[in-house]
Amino acid sequence: MNLVKSEWREGDVIVCFTEQRAGFTRRPLSQILESNLNATIYLLTGFHPQEDRLRSNWIINGAAWAGSILIIFGFSWLQIKLTQSPQDWEYRALLYISLMIETGSIWMWNNLFEKYTGK
Repeated sequence: MNLVKSEWREGDVIVCFTEQRAGFTRRPLSQILESNLNATIYLLTGFHPQEDRLRSNWIINGAAWAGSILIIFGFSWLQIKLTQSPQDWEYRALLYISLMIETGSIWMWNNLFEKYTGK
């Protein structure tokens, strides 16, 4: 919104797709632009029909969440087991390595589902 406000001048034409949504409430982008800029917005329809269908697919979103939660629980279990290590330096080294792998795993998992969730 800040970028559009900084570039928009009186008399400019604003065009956006009907299917585009923004913000936490996923309001149509045209409504947000119209209310914040007090300008006329031209809408194009039919360019992103699959995007909304994929974004609203609750099975894909559920799988993404379930996978992330399983990664966190799995690594938590591993880290609890690491606390039983007999030597302090081994525990710390393995714990730090597992934390890095856990972070990378969650990042990769989220990137895998990014195209389906539209984030």
